[in-house]
Formats: sequence, C-alpha cells, structure tokens
Amino acid sequence: MDITEQLLENTSGASDLWLLSSGDLLSYEEEIANKFNYTDSNESALEWATSEIKNQLSGFVRAGMIAARVKRLHLHLKAGFLSFKDWCDKALKKTHWYVNKLIDAAEIVTTLLHAGFDVLPTCEAQCRPLVKLFDKKTGSADELIEAWHEITETIPAQHITTNRINEYLGELKPPAKQRISLPKELYEKLDRQAQSKGLTVEELLESFAEEEEPSEVEPEKQEEWQKDVQALVQQQDLVEAIEHEMTLLEPRKTSERVKVAWSVLNRLRCQMFNAVGTS
Repeated sequence: MDITEQLLENTSGASDLWLLSSGDLLSYEEEIANKFNYTDSNESALEWATSEIKNQLSGFVRAGMIAARVKRLHLHLKAGFLSFKDWCDKALKKTHWYVNKLIDAAEIVTTLLHAGFDVLPTCEAQCRPLVKLFDKKTGSADELIEAWHEITETIPAQHITTNRINEYLGELKPPAKQRISLPKELYEKLDRQAQSKGLTVEELLESFAEEEEPSEVEPEKQEEWQKDVQALVQQQDLVEAIEHEMTLLEPRKTSERVKVAWSVLNRLRCQMFNAVGTS
C-alpha cells in the first residue's frame, strides 16, 4: 500500500486524518525524546536533528505532491467523495483553495530541483509569486528558472523571504483593498471558521470566491450534449402534446379514454426509442 492509498483509507471513517496525525505526533514526540536521551554522543544527536529538520521543512512539498496525485488520478471519487473539494474539507480538514496552493508550490519546487538549483523556496508562501512564471499549459519554465536564478544570485539564501521575492518581481506593493461592512456576529463567525482552518478572514473569503478553473470541453462531448439537449426538447414537446390530449379525454367515455391513452403511450414509447437511438 503506497502513501496515497493509506491517505484515502484513513478518510472514510471516524478515525480521520487529524486523529491519525495526532497519534503520529505523539509517537514522534516519544521518538525525539529517545533520540536525545539514549544517543551515544551530542554530535550524533545534532546530526540526526539537522537531517530531520531539513526533511520536515520540505513537508509542504511532500503534501502538495501527494495531493496532486490524488487529484490527477481522481482517487477521491473512487473513495466515495463527491469532489476534490469534498475530500479536502472532510478528510484533510483544509480548504481546497489551500491544498491547491500546496500543489502549485510542490510543482514550483520540483521544477527548480530538476533545473539543478540547490537553493529552493522554503515555504508555500514563497512559491505563490513564482506560480505565474510557470506556464502550466505548455510546461514552459523558462521565466521561472531565469527569475529564480537572478534571485538566488542577488539575495543570500538565508535572506530569501516572500517579501524579497515579491520585491524582486515588482509585487511588493499590496493590491488596493475595498472596505466592506459586516455585522459583528457575522464577522465573528467568519473569524472562528478562518481560525479553525488556519486562515485569516481575508484568506477564507478568497477561498469562497475562488473556484476551480473550468476545463475545456472536447468537441465530441459537445456534440453528444447537443444531441441529448435536442432529445430532451423533443421529449418536452411530446409531453406538452400528451398533456393537451389528456385534458380532452375528461368528457369522453371510459372505453374511449382508455383507447386514446394507449395510443398516447405508444407514441411516447416510440419517441423515447428514437431519442435513445440518436443520442
């Protein structure tokens, strides 16, 4: 069982990922204590700590890589979730807006890794201004690589921050903001929701406003949908005609009404077969 399957297996019941990660953290706390209590020398303990911290600092990349795989393979649908958003909300307890940011960040970091860089963004926030330099449609990373090369040549690695990256890219000035008035109770409710998801109120509102980009519809599927729509229109016309004829049956005798009803049903059956055959 790989890590993605393990992720999905632990999202179906009451034992969700939060409980799973909480248990892992408690075990990890004990592991850390043992490392420092029973290590032969301070040097080996420091060596382990340095290596472990470096690995943990890349956690946002690992999370983004796994989430990208889940999304690409539609594993959330196979596990019974209604959508990727549904999986993020219920299984990860995170907004799909934030998880998509992790996916973008992982793509930026791995692209720079493949390009041969040793100095890399150290958090998801540093990747945000770099995302627009990567062309997802063509896979071209020329702008990204050129910009990151100049950033790493200009700014010492330990001084690279989100603000310095924005400053280099000419995005230090924040966008103009518009004030909105909200009832106190509503703002407090939004603030509680934002805190529970690890977001600010502004980020929470942005996640509500941001939707998945619509995918382009293939011409073949467009033709199929057009046929389906035409069939529905024909069926609707037939239904209206049937309703009209049935209203005329009221004053007739029972035998006549039955005869006309059978005629109407036969017409409906033929119409439905024709609609299925052309769709």
